[in-house]
Amino acid sequence: MVYGCTKVYTRQRGYHVRLRFTEKMDSRKFSARLSTFFKRKSDYVPLRLTVVECDEDEDGLHHHFAIMLNDRLDRRPCLEHFMARLFAGGFLANYEVVCPNIDAYGHHLRTLEEKDSYFEWMTYLAKVATKAENGQVWSPCRAVSRALKEWKLAGRPDLRKQLFDQYTKDSVAVVDIFELMQLIDVPPIVMVSHKASNSLYGAI
Repeated sequence: MVYGCTKVYTRQRGYHVRLRFTEKMDSRKFSARLSTFFKRKSDYVPLRLTVVECDEDEDGLHHHFAIMLNDRLDRRPCLEHFMARLFAGGFLANYEVVCPNIDAYGHHLRTLEEKDSYFEWMTYLAKVATKAENGQVWSPCRAVSRALKEWKLAGRPDLRKQLFDQYTKDSVAVVDIFELMQLIDVPPIVMVSHKASNSLYGAI
């Protein structure tokens, strides 16, 4: 999900949602409502991975959701609004939208380092000590499920390494462009007339 779904939308921000359902809601219905809400609001479906946990010392059976939103369109307040509506409707016993200490509005996923940080943060979902006795119960959204299937068919490649290689190539390409500009003595800033600048602004 973190390394294999980078092209679903380019600007991503990650969240961790912890909640307990009432008898009026289950994981399948929640996921459907989540998809419908953001599809109607912003015309996309968030990336999601769900893990069920049973902790006798705390809230008993509850769910953890790793959710990635399109950061160009939605952030934490949108997710909080969605959760609050479900809580007010009696579908949730409780909920918490958890954000990392480094950012109260969600976890940025712009760089490989940020993806690594989010991946490490969300590995909490993978702990097995308090999972159901019949094994870990988890479910992904369709995009993540499709990416997982493609990854397996491709021989389970190292997706992080592929991203690292791509980022390296991109950074080298940027350096090469600036070196070329210096070689041919192209100034980094070109001054244009007021009339020309207005035309350029209209084209952007």
